[in-house]
Amino acid sequence: MRAGNRTVPDGPRQPDSDRPPWVATALAAILIFTIVVDILGNLLVILSVYRNKKLRNAGEQRQKKRPAGVMCEEALSEINK
Repeated sequence: MRAGNRTVPDGPRQPDSDRPPWVATALAAILIFTIVVDILGNLLVILSVYRNKKLRNAGEQRQKKRPAGVMCEEALSEINK
């Protein structure tokens, strides 16, 4: 197929790599596993907050609106003590 003065390939290009075919399957399995574990973890947090009313309060630290620079300075001062 031609488009103007250049040739356009017919279909997806195959990467020129020497990777075995199982690498893509292994990476996909790891990605799917990570997504499933993340979703389960988030569901556990939601369930815990739903069951325990004390967890619903974000706390005083989250309610204060401070610039990021101030927060970084405070964190660094705690580390350097």
